[in-house]
Amino acid sequence: MESKTSNEDVIREAQKIIVRLSGFTDSISPVQADGIYGPETEAQIRNFQKYVGLPPTGILDQTTFESLVDANSAIDIITGASVPISPYERNLSGRIISKGEIHDLVTMLQIMLQTISVASDDILFVKVNGQFDENTQAAVEKIQELNGLPQTGDVDLITWNRLSRLYNKYVDSEGI
Repeated sequence: MESKTSNEDVIREAQKIIVRLSGFTDSISPVQADGIYGPETEAQIRNFQKYVGLPPTGILDQTTFESLVDANSAIDIITGASVPISPYERNLSGRIISKGEIHDLVTMLQIMLQTISVASDDILFVKVNGQFDENTQAAVEKIQELNGLPQTGDVDLITWNRLSRLYNKYVDSEGI
């Protein structure tokens, strides 16, 4: 049983990846992530090497470790959640978006309004242009009216959150 590394942290990380990979293929079985390069770890390193087309030496060398890390990253891509894009995960508390503004928040507001208008005949179809124009204001006022909010036409935190919930509800129901 030979390992090119005796670093317990590297061995433990390899073992954790093996455990994770074992959930995706019958070719690899889980091992205890204890940082000890024992017979079980060696056998699963060998199985992993066979699985990815490396010589099945059972040795945790740099190439094998890098391949483990790559396989782990591939799992992240397959199973991971999307990364939110800024500014839409920012805290908009205290921010008001009003007629005349031109920026990315207005673009997102218009995308939400346009999407909601597909599901509701009451909401005016809004052109997405990043400019908070009269049509955008009218659509916001209608959303506010339908939701019992003050009809200011401005998008405060309460209006933004209500729009976001309506948008998410529609997008989730349509599987978009």
